[in-house]
Formats: sequence, structure tokens, C-alpha cells
Amino acid sequence: MERKHIHRAVFALCLLLFFGAGFLYLKNETEKLEITRERLPLAGAGVAKVAVFSDLHLKNGLDGLSRRAALAIREENPQIVISLGDQIENAKGLGALDEFLALAMPPEARLYGVLGNRERDELGEEELKEVYSIFKRRGGEIIDGKRALAETTGGRIAFYG
Repeated sequence: MERKHIHRAVFALCLLLFFGAGFLYLKNETEKLEITRERLPLAGAGVAKVAVFSDLHLKNGLDGLSRRAALAIREENPQIVISLGDQIENAKGLGALDEFLALAMPPEARLYGVLGNRERDELGEEELKEVYSIFKRRGGEIIDGKRALAETTGGRIAFYG
């Protein structure tokens, strides 16, 4: 009988360690800023600088990582900035999104975005309208289900949302 309790205790400990390690991994992943630079050819043999970001999961304001990401985008001085969604965790993140884009956007850059599952699942109709308004205020647009054609000094870039 005692052996059965030992097996249960070992099993419970293994589960705890497994899920604890998973939690630590997820926590560390969301606190990572990774900048990758790629050269992609344009049809006209030109060059355009594009910054792409996603999964900020902003809540009540900008944390240090979000602020560093915004400043890194601005420092790169891209012609086009693309948001791939999941920028806010809930409606409380709307102000933080506006603040992030204000910091990140170079004056001449064009901004495009798509909505992520967070925006679709967590926001009501009025909050979604506010996301569209924030992008518009920052010189951009949400392109969900649409085609965008961006003019750059290196040529045209077409993409779909």
C-alpha cells in the first residue's frame, strides 16, 4: 500500500515539474525581443525597409520590453511597418497600443495591420473601432481581408491581410 502512495507522489511531482517548466518557458518567451534582418528582392531591383512586429499583448501601458521594441522599430527607420496582430491583451491595452505606435512610427513610414485572435476574441465592436482609429491616427490602416499596395523608394510592395 505504501508503494502505491510513493508512485502517486512521484507522478504528481513529475507533473508539477513538467508544467512548472512549461510555465517558465512561456514566461521567458514573452519577455524576448528578437530583431532579424532579411534582404528580400523587389521586382524593380530596388530596396525597401520593412519592419514587422506581432504579439505585444499590451495591457495597461508600455513595459520596458514594449518600449524597447518601439524604439528599435523607429531606429531602423523603415518605410513600411506591419503589425501582425495580438497587439493588445484586452480593451485596457488600447491606450498602450496608441502609445507604442506613437513611439515606433517614423514620420514618413506607412503602417499596415491585421487583427489577431486577441483583438477578435477579447474586444467588443466599439473597441475594435478604436483599434481601426488608432491605426488611422498613426497614418495606417487595418487590411483584414484586403489587398494593400505600398509605394516605396525601391518600388511597389503588395500584400494581403
